[in-house]
Amino acid sequence: MNSNNLEPHLFGTSRRLGRRLLFTASALVSAACVGTDTPQLAAPDIPQVDLQPCQLPSLDVTFRCGILRVEENRRSPNGRTLPLKMMVVPALSGPPAADPVFVLVGGPGQAATDQAGDIASFARLPDREIVLVDQRGTGEGHRLACDIGDPAELELMIRPLFTEGRDAYRECRRQLESVADLTQYATPHFIDDLEQARQALGYEEINLEGGSYGSIAAFAYMQRYPDHVRSVLMSGIATIDSRAPLHFAAAAQRAFDLMVAQCHAEPDCRAAYPAIAEDLDALRRELRRSPATLQATHPVSGEAVTIELREPSFTDAVRVMLYNAETARALPLLLRRARAGDLKPFADAALETGLRFRQGLILGLLLSATCSESVLRIRPEEIAEATAGKFIGDHRLRGQLDACGEWPASDIPPAFFDHQTRSIPTLLLSGNLDPVTPPSLGEELRRWLPNSLHLVGAGAHTASDECTEAIRRRIFAAGSVQGLDTSCIAEQRLPPFQLED
Repeated sequence: MNSNNLEPHLFGTSRRLGRRLLFTASALVSAACVGTDTPQLAAPDIPQVDLQPCQLPSLDVTFRCGILRVEENRRSPNGRTLPLKMMVVPALSGPPAADPVFVLVGGPGQAATDQAGDIASFARLPDREIVLVDQRGTGEGHRLACDIGDPAELELMIRPLFTEGRDAYRECRRQLESVADLTQYATPHFIDDLEQARQALGYEEINLEGGSYGSIAAFAYMQRYPDHVRSVLMSGIATIDSRAPLHFAAAAQRAFDLMVAQCHAEPDCRAAYPAIAEDLDALRRELRRSPATLQATHPVSGEAVTIELREPSFTDAVRVMLYNAETARALPLLLRRARAGDLKPFADAALETGLRFRQGLILGLLLSATCSESVLRIRPEEIAEATAGKFIGDHRLRGQLDACGEWPASDIPPAFFDHQTRSIPTLLLSGNLDPVTPPSLGEELRRWLPNSLHLVGAGAHTASDECTEAIRRRIFAAGSVQGLDTSCIAEQRLPPFQLED
């Protein structure tokens, strides 16, 4: 139930819960370890949080809200504390079960409590509360955001992330280091915050739901605190071992090629768009030779604006459109019109999806959580092979490597990368057309999860339809994947391709 940036890592994008197309939508305490003999987080006093009734505008649901204060650096207990916002979404009916669902959202860079309205409107559970804890670095008083580029420059919405140059990220680091210890915002630190929240709320067991980057956090919590996890649901599955964004180019190419094959399997679509890949390649060559200056529509104001479209921005916009099954089904039409000389429909769609994509990102946190965990583990000699022949090229990958070269190393225990087998009931949901976390990553994760079930739906990244919402309710009600009714997965259908008429 999450998204943006595996981004965008991861990277995932946020999505409206309950009204989603099939799988549509972007990696611990400093001394923490992952092995089974590792002591769990323990403090002389149980952490405290005072939850009070609260409401959101125009929503007739009473939440419970509070602030959990955690130490920024648990090795320095007398140092800075971070006020993490928490919200508890009530169960639909009756007294809730003793084991709530902790929802871990995407990014890294999304604040979980920002999703409370959507969850309350579309994804409440009949018998369990849903707990939202903001990830450190995402909320008021600890947000790791910094200004990069001119926010009025619309090209930023479609430009590949991390292509602003190393100087921009050196300045971003300088801004944030004056107020935060950037070594303390990686996934291990976040999952120890979640454990503190569990202790503070008095739950013996919890269930976990993580999408995109949230699946990394869920797996990390399962590794560190297995005795407190009843069941897990992961969607848009990202893994630390994939060393994102190394696989992004191949994943995007796979999703694009599948989309083309699906179009050409339908007579009407094949007749309308007989040369989708050729359209893409021709536009890439043209924009590489000469960037296009064109009129587009501002996605917020609706006003006419002038933008410049370059090849890296064009190809990354195609990649981002593949995150969502509906926008992916419009791509053949948009590419056909663009090759015929009308770039405006493509630019309008790119600006709209790019805006949604970037709204879920907090770049300082994204770098703190991903540089040491995945990006800086990529060897330079691997880049050419990973990106050769792929339509997005190496702009995104090399840009993030440069940005991480300016970022301080996070304080991550070596055991974070040493996985242990966990028998916790786990449901894995992948989208067949996912351009960033393909189904192969779900299969990789099953090596460590023998009591798991991996379902591959028809769509793209981390969203769901009525079928997957029903399965979600069943896994948390049963706390088991054995005998789980998943028959509706085979009946899922994608939206139709958009034709000229």
